[in-house]
Amino acid sequence: ICDIFAASQGEMFEGVESQLIQSPRPFCAGLEVNHHYSFSQEDIVSLEISFDVESISQNQADQITFSVGEEVVQSFTMNHAHNFTLSGPEFDFSFVPSEDSLREGYAFTVTPVTACQAFSRQSDITFTTLEPQHIESPHPYCDGMEVSQHFKFEADNIVRLDISCEAVLADDGDIVEISGGDTSWTRSSANEVFRFSVDGSEFDLQFTSDQTGVAHGFNLFVNPVTVCDVFVGSEGAVFDTADSQVIESPHPYCGNHVARQQYMFSQ
Repeated sequence: ICDIFAASQGEMFEGVESQLIQSPRPFCAGLEVNHHYSFSQEDIVSLEISFDVESISQNQADQITFSVGEEVVQSFTMNHAHNFTLSGPEFDFSFVPSEDSLREGYAFTVTPVTACQAFSRQSDITFTTLEPQHIESPHPYCDGMEVSQHFKFEADNIVRLDISCEAVLADDGDIVEISGGDTSWTRSSANEVFRFSVDGSEFDLQFTSDQTGVAHGFNLFVNPVTVCDVFVGSEGAVFDTADSQVIESPHPYCGNHVARQQYMFSQ
């Protein structure tokens, strides 16, 4: 059994179900294993590896190595539980046993993570730049995907966020809801364009699929607007009083801004 197992090339799995990979029990002393495992589904972005040392005893001298392409990602001897994540849908696995006689071998579980699952797990996203951000769900997204995320820009001089939903790109019945400051925006129609703004530097996004079929999710463009942007965008002002007026730029002032404004008194 050990010879047959070691001589195999590994396995390709279909679907997104978790897979238990284990050596024969008992394992033959001195028999090395080099296997390649992969998942055929295209939207798998990572693999979660979990060892359970309580159910399968390990020898501390046994050497286990996980590689992705030419890179060795994990290499260790089994003396405690190991849990980690590999990028992509495939990996190479090697097992070099110690010189002891028969023992239990190894066992671990591989759980594929799809692009939709990875996206849904993101809950708090912070941007450290004032550059516009493109936020989109995986295409196509998964049936039944629910997203609840909080987005925030770190800069403290942002007064509002201009948001453009270029297309909901979802079936009628799928719901996109965005809220921030005193603004709340909800849409459940497919293939429409919406533009709106929220006060402040952060907003919440919720997306719920109606589970009637696979579509394209949502697609947002978020542009942070600073106090400098507002000042420079102003054309000036008309004062309807004879009182003195204070005209000042934002403090501190942003670089690379040119303001051209006209001021007049109407009296």
